[in-house]
Amino acid sequence: MTPKTPSAEQMLREMAAAYAGKIPEGYDLKANIVVRDGDAETRWHVLSEGGQLAHGPGLADDAQTTLTMTGETLTRLYRGQWSGLGAAGRAHIRDAAPIDFTIPQGLHPLEAMRRGYYFLTHFFSASSPTLIPFGPEHTRKIHGGHAAPLFYDAGLRSSYYRLEPGDVLNEDGAKDPMHQGFVVISGRGVATIGERTLAIRAGQAVYIPANTIHMLRPEGGEPVELIWLAWGAQA
Repeated sequence: MTPKTPSAEQMLREMAAAYAGKIPEGYDLKANIVVRDGDAETRWHVLSEGGQLAHGPGLADDAQTTLTMTGETLTRLYRGQWSGLGAAGRAHIRDAAPIDFTIPQGLHPLEAMRRGYYFLTHFFSASSPTLIPFGPEHTRKIHGGHAAPLFYDAGLRSSYYRLEPGDVLNEDGAKDPMHQGFVVISGRGVATIGERTLAIRAGQAVYIPANTIHMLRPEGGEPVELIWLAWGAQA
């Protein structure tokens, strides 16, 4: 028998209760959350100020960001099928994603990103400490591969990727201004790093210099699983 799904309000209360114990000293962010389920809409505010948390029904007038999602997305988050970063992740800011959000206002862009990353990572997990699900069943298609973001913060980004035969990670050949790496945990593939092409396999990690084109595709008819890392001042 399938357990009854809690209401959106119940799920948000449980998430907020766990989040209250995970707010670092000096972390402030005022967020509104809107959950739409058919004709019904749940509106919630989460205000973190000075390490203290206030939350409850209704929207805060002075919120710095608003996150919007469906009831189905909230349920996936609550059940640990997606992480908050996984549901909000996208290759380009204009792309659609299960969690839509506004850029936090009144903060320096880098600080806004850092605070947004922390909120998405830790609020939408009902576990304390935070557990991040990854594996094929927890991914969404981003940058040409099936991704489950892990941890993002100032100077660090990390994600799990699974590439099925025919997938090409970063197929648009974009460059990024930070150091990166692929850590291959299963399968084998062909990586293009700048002007070089090389075979890589499980048990190997490949470094990608900043501002260098990088792509990866599986080889041999089997999927490739890897951890993607990016670090440095521009990450």
